[in-house]
Amino acid sequence: MIRVAYSLLVFSILVALTLPASAHGGIYVVPGDAGSPSSAKDDPAASPTNPAGAAGVGPGAASGSAGFGPSTRSSRGGSGRLGGRGSGRRGARTGASEAQAGWNSWEFWWNANSAQYLSLRGRLEVSGASTGFIGLLTGKGLSLRGADGVRPDQRMVSELIAPALTSLTAERAGDIADSAVLALARVSDPAQAPGALDALLPQLAHAELSVRSSAALALGVLGDVRAEAALVELARDSSHGRQLVGGGHVSSLVRCFSALSLGMLGGDEGIGCLVGLTSDLGPSERELSVAACMGLSQIPSEHPRAGMIMDAAKARLADRYTDPLLKAHLVTLLAKLGGQPRVPELVDLLEDRDTDPIVRQSVALALGRVAAVTQPRAVERLQQLIESERDALTRQLAILALGRMGGRDQQPAEHGEAHAAIEAMLTRELAGKGKQSAQRSWAGLAAALYARGGGDAKHGAGTPRSDRLVARLAAAYERESDPAHRGAFAVALGLAGARSAGPQLAQDLRTQHDDGLRGHLAIALGLLGEREAEDDLMRLCSADRTAPTLRRKAATGLGLMGRRDAVPALVRVLTQAGTLGESAGAAAALGLMGDRDAVDPLVGRATDTSAGALSRGFAVAALGLLAERGRLPFHAALLADAHYLARTDALTELMDLL
Repeated sequence: MIRVAYSLLVFSILVALTLPASAHGGIYVVPGDAGSPSSAKDDPAASPTNPAGAAGVGPGAASGSAGFGPSTRSSRGGSGRLGGRGSGRRGARTGASEAQAGWNSWEFWWNANSAQYLSLRGRLEVSGASTGFIGLLTGKGLSLRGADGVRPDQRMVSELIAPALTSLTAERAGDIADSAVLALARVSDPAQAPGALDALLPQLAHAELSVRSSAALALGVLGDVRAEAALVELARDSSHGRQLVGGGHVSSLVRCFSALSLGMLGGDEGIGCLVGLTSDLGPSERELSVAACMGLSQIPSEHPRAGMIMDAAKARLADRYTDPLLKAHLVTLLAKLGGQPRVPELVDLLEDRDTDPIVRQSVALALGRVAAVTQPRAVERLQQLIESERDALTRQLAILALGRMGGRDQQPAEHGEAHAAIEAMLTRELAGKGKQSAQRSWAGLAAALYARGGGDAKHGAGTPRSDRLVARLAAAYERESDPAHRGAFAVALGLAGARSAGPQLAQDLRTQHDDGLRGHLAIALGLLGEREAEDDLMRLCSADRTAPTLRRKAATGLGLMGRRDAVPALVRVLTQAGTLGESAGAAAALGLMGDRDAVDPLVGRATDTSAGALSRGFAVAALGLLAERGRLPFHAALLADAHYLARTDALTELMDLL
């Protein structure tokens, strides 16, 4: 897919699996990714990640059940520029951890879902904070600029950013063009910039597969309904679709991204195409079926054809011959379109002994999204899973689900019995006294989401029960020695708004040496607005030897506090970078800061023909992030509550995007 975007992923899931000394695991997902490990020392000469992944490893390998890990990649389509992306990804090492390289690590879930939890609109409204960068994290795009006006305005986008990106879409170098087409789509409003579609369509026939696939995805991100007919032809691999890609079969990845784009557009013709792809394809085309299913999950529940979509999904789910990988995503589709009324059907799947483990995991995720504490059958079944389920990941997702359900309840006093049971479970798990002590990280996140009341301060934070859970979280952080688990508790304290923990977290940022933990601390301190940590985060942003992932997280923490002072230092790092890792970290941090002062240097780097293609591409990707118009990163809705380990090539690449 987008080679430069992958180069910005300092650590991918595959690196976590193939490097025995790698810490915790995780992928570069923005803005969340508090969970990715980082390295104290970059390795600019490191070998590319093995694009085939780690054979035989998956959630089942960690828990004793059959499961799926990263998809095995191939060079379908001819270019070979998929996923691992040649010179793009680099691995790095940190200290070993009890939780390292485990499919059951909380960081996999956090990396896939953190955007929705870093969207702190309710908390910020309560505190009165308003900054340009916070606007980025809350999903406020160009139409909702911060009160201080630091975000690039529409004029800057239309007169400077978009023209530069448009010219770069025509670059022959895939490292630049594949990032440019997606960046252009992210910053362009089709109502105000109808010419963006004309710049994207020709790139479907680019010589590089990475550019072709990026263009297919960009058509959905752009949101121009005029692209629907072309996307249908691409998804179906029709004769016209083959003409659009310059001849020959439409590659699997282009078809999958076309399916996702059709879901983003939500037109009737596209929906009909996606339902057919979900229902009619055989096992050999399961990746396309999964992409079609994910596309359909973007259709609003009030859409006139939502009922038809759910009927088709239920029929496919009931078919014993349907591939478990597809079933896992059909579960997500039912939850997103059907909501709480679908809970009884989801619980039925948990009670069916023949349900595949990866589908059970997906059901636990789905219940966390839609079930309520007023549905006793769901609560009881999740409790049973936590106590007796053999599959570790299913247990852990059940813990998380109950925490989320409790946090959503707007009338906890009327459902005291259910809340008492959830609190008792979380207390036990936080203390490491559950079925497996490694579940304590998940209990930390669950307790935080419970305590913060689903992001609504009126319905969670400040109640006696939530105060008790926050106190137990703080105690768990204090006694924890493993960096991965301690990082989970740090992030949880940030999510829960535990301001009293801020000084201790700030001290640990200065004294701890594990960069993975320090990255978690940076995010937590930003969430808490801990001013004591500002200078340390500034130093991490500007120091030449800061690892790229840690630099980006330090910038995220500063941005959450409303500090933009790091922009000049990051520009210096970008322009003087001696390694690709330094360029990647600086460009990503500038994109995250969202400051208009970064636009000129990023455009300058992106258009500098004397610079290397990868370095220029980093700047292009950062521009797309910095000026993105949407309320959240475009792929946040696609990834939210999808089973992040039920992987296909397309899903893996989507998760890897900046």
